[in-house]
Amino acid sequence: MLQVRCQNCSWHFTLGRDVIAGIMDEIKDTKAVHYQMDCPKCRHRIKIQTRQLKRFYRPAAAPEPEGADSA
Repeated sequence: MLQVRCQNCSWHFTLGRDVIAGIMDEIKDTKAVHYQMDCPKCRHRIKIQTRQLKRFYRPAAAPEPEGADSA
């Protein structure tokens, strides 16, 4: 979970892992340095560094097959 603060109204909000995963899917083929989103309170454009998003990004792990045993 990533804490974000709007520079315009100083509103703090949190981006959950599912939102971050959606953002990363959206920008995975680009070489974007920033991702822009609107503040939920004042609708001001906020820039979030992709480097910061990558730190909190956890790709969904593929489920193990049911018949696979370690031993």
